[in-house]
Amino acid sequence: MTETAPPLSAPEAGEFLRRKLRERGLTQAQLAARAGIPDPGYLSHLLKGRVNVAGSKYLRAIAGVLGLTAGELRRINPALVVEEVALPALPSPDIPEGLREAGERYAAVDPLIAHPKVQAALAQAGNFYGRGPQTAPEWFRYFTSVREWIEVDP
Repeated sequence: MTETAPPLSAPEAGEFLRRKLRERGLTQAQLAARAGIPDPGYLSHLLKGRVNVAGSKYLRAIAGVLGLTAGELRRINPALVVEEVALPALPSPDIPEGLREAGERYAAVDPLIAHPKVQAALAQAGNFYGRGPQTAPEWFRYFTSVREWIEVDP
């Protein structure tokens, strides 16, 4: 028999969501806007565990924005019915070796360069018919030149 982890308390769920928010590189204001939460103060109460997110009507929207798995949702609210659907695999562009190396080498400077979605976008946009960045330092320079316009959705 498989044992499931106990449900998270309101403060634990809030801390879990704050961690996911940081991992996604989003602000509370961005999460509130994307999840359709009209009052960012309410989201703050959820994230601090003052209001139990398990009973919030915004739980599914928050989960969608943060990319929570069905298992993670069940830890927050065990009574929640979650249908697990296999998403079709998206074709991944070939990530040039120099870009892959830049992700490894410069992730400590800016973790976003190692994010798979960012690398895919950079690989597509940085092709320039063979005249684009080739080495890790060149890819990092290219990344930093467009960094302010990069925003990753979960």
